[in-house]
Amino acid sequence: MTPNSEYESIIDYKNPGQFVSDIIWFIVVSYFITSIVLFISGYFDRLEGLKKLVICFIIQSVAIIVGVTFIILLTDMLISLGGEKPADNWEELKRMLFVAVLMSVFILFVHHGRNLILEWRANLIKHEDIKKKALQWELTSLKLQLDQNFMFNNYRSLFNLIQEDREKALTFLEKLASTHRYLLLNAEVNLIKLKQELLFLKDLGDLIKEHYEGRIIFKINIKESDLNLEIPPVSLHFLADHAIQSNLAFLKDYLQLFINIYTEEEYIVLKCQNLSKEVYDVGLDHGLNNIKKRYELLGKQVPKIELDPDFFIVRLILL
Repeated sequence: MTPNSEYESIIDYKNPGQFVSDIIWFIVVSYFITSIVLFISGYFDRLEGLKKLVICFIIQSVAIIVGVTFIILLTDMLISLGGEKPADNWEELKRMLFVAVLMSVFILFVHHGRNLILEWRANLIKHEDIKKKALQWELTSLKLQLDQNFMFNNYRSLFNLIQEDREKALTFLEKLASTHRYLLLNAEVNLIKLKQELLFLKDLGDLIKEHYEGRIIFKINIKESDLNLEIPPVSLHFLADHAIQSNLAFLKDYLQLFINIYTEEEYIVLKCQNLSKEVYDVGLDHGLNNIKKRYELLGKQVPKIELDPDFFIVRLILL
């Protein structure tokens, strides 16, 4: 249907047949425009940003002008075959082409915007996944950084025991295997229950006691209600190892070194004598930095470290 003036309604409700044909014509043109836009946009997916928009706009505009003109001419031809005279209205044709191009631009921007949002979300998820994997890798590497001197000393103690007492050597080997098993089982775990960490520390304490001939004593006093709270695995090992290594040179002047481990409010505390009587820079210690870094990566409160001429004290928050 062609309106006689710009004030006439585009749809003639008094002519149902014409109304239906107009609807069908509109659906065909809309489908054609949408298909052209999606096809061209998909074909140039390898391009990015403004370059893609400009190329898609130019190509689809040409394609839509040609296509819509063809549809109009085809419609006129079908009308002629039906015995009617097609409308000869160049202004209406221009309006149709303008509306078609405008519609294609709108669809292009909606489609491109949707793709940008989907791509942004995919990149965000990918970035978060990479970040999590990197964090997990860093945490795992930190957990596996056992002091090489400690391991070497244990193997040397085992060698000496084999020569002196094979039964004790077997027990020592079982404890050593247990510590390795603990490390392997918890290599991918960021937090572990305190009761499990204390069981590991018990085996570790037996190794230390055997190696230093009973001169290093662990005293553990943990509330029953705190046993199900969590800390990063091997944390107590690093604290105990620092306490031993920092006092080792002065141990010969004392009968024993006592390492006290207990809970205090929301913390687990390791406290031992400072046999050196010196206030040194604890920030240089590998083990303490290991624990601090893991708490930072987990987004938790970092350890509180106190050192004076009498005592070395570390507080780890329980999670």
